[in-house]
Amino acid sequence: MHIHPDSSSTAPASVGPARLRQPSRAGGLTAAQHAAIRQQLVLIPVYIWLGYMWWMFFTQLPIGTAGSQTHAARDFVHFYAQGAITREHDARSLYDIDAMAAVVDRVVPVRVDVHFPPVYGPQVGLLFAPLAALPYLHALWMWLGMTIVGSAACAYVVWRTCPHLRNQRWTVAILTMAAPGLHFALSFGQVPLLGLLCFTALWLSLRADVPFMAGVAVGALAYKPQLGVVAACVFVWTREWRVVSGACLAILTQAIAPLAYWGPAIFRGYLKAITALPQVINGMEPDKSLMHSWRGLLLHLGVPSTMALALTMVVSLLTIAVAVHGWRRAGDLRLRFTLLIVATLLVDSHLYAYDLLLLTPALLVAWDWAEEHRRSTSDEPPVQVSAMRVQTAARPVLLFVYASPIVTIALPWLPIQWSVVGFEMLAGGIAFTLMHARFHDHDLRPTRIVHSLTLP
Repeated sequence: MHIHPDSSSTAPASVGPARLRQPSRAGGLTAAQHAAIRQQLVLIPVYIWLGYMWWMFFTQLPIGTAGSQTHAARDFVHFYAQGAITREHDARSLYDIDAMAAVVDRVVPVRVDVHFPPVYGPQVGLLFAPLAALPYLHALWMWLGMTIVGSAACAYVVWRTCPHLRNQRWTVAILTMAAPGLHFALSFGQVPLLGLLCFTALWLSLRADVPFMAGVAVGALAYKPQLGVVAACVFVWTREWRVVSGACLAILTQAIAPLAYWGPAIFRGYLKAITALPQVINGMEPDKSLMHSWRGLLLHLGVPSTMALALTMVVSLLTIAVAVHGWRRAGDLRLRFTLLIVATLLVDSHLYAYDLLLLTPALLVAWDWAEEHRRSTSDEPPVQVSAMRVQTAARPVLLFVYASPIVTIALPWLPIQWSVVGFEMLAGGIAFTLMHARFHDHDLRPTRIVHSLTLP
């Protein structure tokens, strides 16, 4: 996310346009106003992207006109079909790709040219069953609206826990509504909102020092198990058993609900569908430039799929080791949480562009940390000064991570996943800081929590 340039003023500059209309008493501009102007100049590309993004959203929104119907067949079709199958209690169609396609032809009133592999657990069908009671287009509109409102709400509650971003309301709002992950989530009609809710709940629970609820948030990721791999390794390896117990309860709940509805046979169908996944994985990843993980980077570079998988396993193990080591350090919770999220995205072998919406809480809390540590002093020891240089570089790195998905698309002649490069830079800087810097870990103190959740 974008952070305003340093200024000589000791008070952070307000970044809204109203700030620019407040002249100084001496007739010139103050240092804070100069900083605000520079920030608005840097935000110009974001404003352009914001306008383009929402123009695309509204022009492609299926509202019943002839030209818009081609944009109605989004990935949401798969989730709607799962909900419809669940409502009809049609166990055979839930994990049979051809039978599900027949259901799609029957319940979706637009042409769908692809067959969706059944890769989600039966609890997902239960979750979307209420939406499947609506006509398809109405359900799609409702889900898109829920994604917009839910993303904004998650950003808001996380921002409320970031005291050093209190004067950045305008910038936070603009960057939230222009987030590339949100754009892709709406364009694909995908469901990363579920993961965003889980990671937001994880942050709030960790900050409030409620480990059991943090575990529930991690366990809720069982709808897409690869998102919970890093968190599971971190909390088991560090023996945070209250977190683990909460996660086990959430996973068990997601197993019991479909078991009671479908019976045990449904899990045999799910297991069969998962084992057949390697045969259909290429069809699920038509555009490698939209993949943002270790595996996506290797495939986008042209590495053969078998070799890419082997290399992905190696670097993923190293990434998990870094995340575990970082979590064990007695460092700032904001940094450890950000490292956990970044490692999660890197390790997820099927991380598509819409999943970048999950970065929202991590970027906000990392930005808050960078704002707090944006000034260094010359009387610090050398190691501490080196860590502060990392802190100074954090702001442009966060901005690069934020914009990198668009950079990758804008530079098609360079087959590099710039988002992965940004993740590496961010994770490396955090790991270095956790190893060498001294912190006052105030994030877990309840008094601090209450203070930071109450804005003036």
